[in-house]
Amino acid sequence: MTFEKKKLKVTDKYTGEVIAELDIDSIEDLRKKIRKACDEQKNISNKSFEERIEFFRTLGRLVRRRSREVLEILAREGGIPLKYGRIVLRTVTQAMLVIDYYADLIREKDIESFKGRGKVIYEPVGVVGGITPRNAPLFLTSYVMGTSLISGNSVILKPSTKTPLIALKLREL
Repeated sequence: MTFEKKKLKVTDKYTGEVIAELDIDSIEDLRKKIRKACDEQKNISNKSFEERIEFFRTLGRLVRRRSREVLEILAREGGIPLKYGRIVLRTVTQAMLVIDYYADLIREKDIESFKGRGKVIYEPVGVVGGITPRNAPLFLTSYVMGTSLISGNSVILKPSTKTPLIALKLREL
């Protein structure tokens, strides 16, 4: 006996045209993704902090290079006007490219205390589950992915059913 997967139809907000049909994950699919994310988290946390930062910088360059594709997705699935989409895209790619500022917030730090010297070390927590709303799909997906991956965690992302394609595009890049 085979069960047909349920489908999510993503439509163009301006024309109503179906622009994608995506499989809806079952509970078993989700369990497999969680196991895979747990395995992948070990690989991510074993990379140096600088390697993780460079990955995110590279993603920023790729998003900028393929900005037309990203803008088209933002416009079609999210109904975001192109002018506003360009502003969002510029903000996100600049944040990805100046990630050093954010990285400094979680680097190991030596600190002074009343009793002497100490050290603050941030450890990965494992797998991060992120649920993003439809109103800022590029920004919030980038934020969840970036902060999680730079910190050494893997990510399972559940984007809004209204704007799932931007998350898939970022994963592809």
